[in-house]
Amino acid sequence: MTFFQSSNMGISATDTQNLFFSQQLASHSPTAMLSALEQFLLQVSLHQESDQCDGEYQKWLHLQFQHMPQYLQTLMTLPSEYEYSAYLNILADCCRMLELTRMRCILGTPSGQMLRKYEFVETRLTLETFKELVWVIRGRYQTQTFRSAQAARRREINVRYQEYRQYVNTLFEQNDRLIVIRVDLGYSAEQAGKIDFEMASDDIDRLLANRRWNKLFDHQKGYIIKTEFGIEKGIHFHALFFFNGSERNGSSHVHLAQKIGDYWKEIITHGRGIYWNSNAQINDFVRLGNCGIGLIHWRDEKLRQNLLDHVLGYFFKEDQFFKPKGTGKYKLFRKGQYSSRGTKKLGRPRHRNDTVDRMF
Repeated sequence: MTFFQSSNMGISATDTQNLFFSQQLASHSPTAMLSALEQFLLQVSLHQESDQCDGEYQKWLHLQFQHMPQYLQTLMTLPSEYEYSAYLNILADCCRMLELTRMRCILGTPSGQMLRKYEFVETRLTLETFKELVWVIRGRYQTQTFRSAQAARRREINVRYQEYRQYVNTLFEQNDRLIVIRVDLGYSAEQAGKIDFEMASDDIDRLLANRRWNKLFDHQKGYIIKTEFGIEKGIHFHALFFFNGSERNGSSHVHLAQKIGDYWKEIITHGRGIYWNSNAQINDFVRLGNCGIGLIHWRDEKLRQNLLDHVLGYFFKEDQFFKPKGTGKYKLFRKGQYSSRGTKKLGRPRHRNDTVDRMF
């Protein structure tokens, strides 16, 4: 059995896999390192016992051993007040069991809460210990409990994704055209480490509440917001805002996205915030053929499908999952409400041969 499979002619499967990890690690950024670590753990979960005798597998394993100190240093930077993917949780647990990490308590939150902080003990990491670690976490990944939990989580993600797809489709049923705004809302590098989940949630709740008397949000028909955590970004939000394209100027969607970002930065966060205006990059998305933002007519099936598959689909990616610990209430996803009075749109009848104007 060959451990890795590749469709690249003239390139071995191991070389292809090693190239992927080299590209991920090239920047040495924490985000890239965490992504590479999750890919490594995914590969471990696919191991078969017969792979132990496979030369390609052994070559790959030695490469990963060289990267393991960087992986574990990255793992140790994750704040302990959050839960992460099951892959990362099991790795952290196995590292503690093999004494590759040690615990200390720190004053870790703005509210003064004491947190457990784990540190990587590099002197404990030998090739023999690394192979034992891989074997132990593989065994945990192979359990029925783990497999069932992962399957349940994938089902949950898919159910939520389908729910939000239906929400978007209903908005188009109720509006001839929608202006789709895609912005990321976060905090500056100096502030990101100081903002916890509760503080960030208060900020996004205030932005949503203020829409009722802010003309910037006139004729808004809906929104979707996902909360995420990044090692470098801290708590941040991926946001979609939907405006009535018959009432607002669709050609000024880039400016509208900028105004929303500025409102977040200057008013909501009092200068602590930052934002990324995806609408300003619309020409790049058009060139790649995956544009799903800007002015979209209800009949433009290509743009609507891109919106659902590429834009909204990104909100429901499985990697880099996180949630606050404990049983308290928290919102990782938010969406607006639409009219429950049916989906029949008033106004002139819709015809399939209507001309569709795209504002790029």
